[in-house]
Amino acid sequence: MRYSDQFTVTVDWNSPWFLGADAVTIKSTYLSQKNPQCLTAVGNGRVQFKDCVDGSKIQSFIYDQEKRYRSVANINQCLETANGQLTLSSGCEDNFAQNTQIWYWQEPNGFANDVLYTVNHDRTINAIDASTSEPSVLLLGDLEDKPDRVLYTS
Repeated sequence: MRYSDQFTVTVDWNSPWFLGADAVTIKSTYLSQKNPQCLTAVGNGRVQFKDCVDGSKIQSFIYDQEKRYRSVANINQCLETANGQLTLSSGCEDNFAQNTQIWYWQEPNGFANDVLYTVNHDRTINAIDASTSEPSVLLLGDLEDKPDRVLYTS
């Protein structure tokens, strides 16, 4: 007896499964007291904190070899703190990242929450202010105490 059948398989090659790295979410500790709030790509290079949705591409980021956070929704965009604003920049396709696209984590209080920031040429840092749904950037001295509103879990 022989059986044959035909079927079509559609593969989403833009799925995080094919990016070669694990996708992460960036969650605001400050805003997540009642409902977890994740950094979300909302279009036109803008980001906001919104209710976390498990597996959401617009809330997922890949940390690449240049220390950039690339959006899973559009892998050609990465988080940037240029001009005092947090945006998704389209200028991240090069193998050399700008300072405002290179991200670091620091544990300031000896607790599980960290500060996510970029470093400027004068040793000041750009930390994401997560106290409102529309995130902004706080310019802080590298040795300055970090306020609670810049704490994250990833």
